[in-house]
Amino acid sequence: MKTRLWRKGQPHIQPIGASFSITMLVYDAVPQAKIEELQHKRQVALVDIENTKCALDKSRKICDDFEIEIEKLLNSKSAQEYPFRNPKAAKVVLAQIHEYAGRYYDLLAVCVMPNHVHMLLNFSVQIPLDWDGEATLPLYQNVPSVVRRIKGASARLINKELNREGPLWNIGYYDRFIRNQQHLENERNYILNNAYKAGLVKKWNDYPFLYPRA
Repeated sequence: MKTRLWRKGQPHIQPIGASFSITMLVYDAVPQAKIEELQHKRQVALVDIENTKCALDKSRKICDDFEIEIEKLLNSKSAQEYPFRNPKAAKVVLAQIHEYAGRYYDLLAVCVMPNHVHMLLNFSVQIPLDWDGEATLPLYQNVPSVVRRIKGASARLINKELNREGPLWNIGYYDRFIRNQQHLENERNYILNNAYKAGLVKKWNDYPFLYPRA
């Protein structure tokens, strides 16, 4: 089955049944020009380290730095809608993510921030126990498909609930393939502490739009 996608002209690996850390931004969370600037900077850095010693470790550091820069921009104060400051909207998104849990993925962690959402999803729930690793899985829903479902359904419900018009989500998303157990724990802790680090709550589990909270 297809596990190598092309995004922004570069290969992007999404192993079947793997775990992924996924970030979805609202439509005005970060200016598109700034996103493209950071993406170009990341791509130049990745090209520069090709075929060098420890290229894999260096590429991971470059991608980590890119995510840090995006997070800084997301938490900076600017003239944005911040749609998920409205509890009704935040609850809709959280409920929609739970809606597909157990069917397309195991939900390991999620945090609905005012202008973006972090999710940690394990897609192995879709893999038959007797799968040989090569046979086609015609009903398998990959990361792009799942993200489209979440964004599409939540946008329709929120616009109806709030009598809102216009786009809700930014085009695309950011994802990281989880390499090992330590990486999984790091990403989970990052997601669960996101609201606390942004200064929205005094304790991480006081934040209402979070899973799990204990």
